[in-house]
Amino acid sequence: MQIVQSSDILHRVNDHIQAAAALDSIGIVIPVQNMAAIAVLEKATQAASPDEKLNAFNSVIRTLEPKGESSVLARALVLRSELYVESGRYQEALTDARQVLTMPTTIQVSRRAWRLQTDAHTSLGQIDDALCCLQDWLKHDPAFRSKIATEIERIRRLKNA
Repeated sequence: MQIVQSSDILHRVNDHIQAAAALDSIGIVIPVQNMAAIAVLEKATQAASPDEKLNAFNSVIRTLEPKGESSVLARALVLRSELYVESGRYQEALTDARQVLTMPTTIQVSRRAWRLQTDAHTSLGQIDDALCCLQDWLKHDPAFRSKIATEIERIRRLKNA
């Protein structure tokens, strides 16, 4: 059995409704709203301007938040958090990244959230908080021990500089 990502399905069919129907036909039920959100996120990542990206991320988040936690919502929040870090909106980035880490999601999305928290705290000069984020990441993701340890050393050097 080959596992495909939902975004791959979207590339093979014309729209999110067809994608949801295709998955449903093989016994995989994904709400149409989630498929639509995935399609919007795919387009948002290719948007030309940060404002376009932010509008798309906000649209997905506003739509999915009332429905409760989901991996699609977590992905939208982490993408928006990345955009916030890139634009210097560190407090907002922290809020989104923290929310992601309370949700069911993939380890890849969680890793991005821990990384974003660390970057935002570091940019705000909150070195001790950045180190706490890295320690938390290490506790939850021992497979990344070497990478995280390297990052801890880098942040400690910043603290001692």
